[in-house]
Order: sequence, then C-alpha cells, then structure tokens
Amino acid sequence: PGPLCARAARLRARSEVVGVACGHLQTALLLRNGQLATFGWGTSGILGHGSARYQITPRAVEALAGARVLALALGARHAVALLEDTAHAQRRAALRAVRLALLGG
Repeated sequence: PGPLCARAARLRARSEVVGVACGHLQTALLLRNGQLATFGWGTSGILGHGSARYQITPRAVEALAGARVLALALGARHAVALLEDTAHAQRRAALRAVRLALLGG
C-alpha cells in the first residue's frame, strides 16, 4: 500500500470511516452513513468529482449524494461502488408498515 492508503488508515482510526479501498494512485473511503469520499490522482475522472484534478483531502462524491454505498473497489484505472437499491428498501419498509397495521401493531 502506498502513502495514500496509509493516510486513509489513519483517517479510519479516528473518524466515521468504515471501509477503505486503494487504487494505484487514489483512495476511496466508505463512511458510516453510506456516503463515499475519494482523494488522490483524479486522472480520467476516476475520483467521481467531474474533473481530472488531484484531490489532496477526502472529498464526498456529490453524484452519489442520497445513495447508500454498500461496498467499493478501486483498481489502477477503475472505481466501482455497489449502491443499495433504495426503491427495494422503501418497498420493504412499506410492506413492514402494512404488516404492522394488519397485526394491530
């Protein structure tokens, strides 16, 4: 692991970071609230910030605001985030509410 990954480990030790993925020259942090923050070399827009600029500090990926990231992976030239299917989660919550109403709960 490179210096960015070591820095991410230090961030994880003292914050809301629950997961870390390291690519060749970039790092992604999975936060406790399900948000994703990235930093490092932004070539080809791999950080998800809409530019190829170098990002020295972790920055939330605004395009994923409102989504819940469940898992992430980085490689030399790719970044992947697995998102929760919020429509499915909402349907489950609605069904639970109906069941409770039917059971008098």
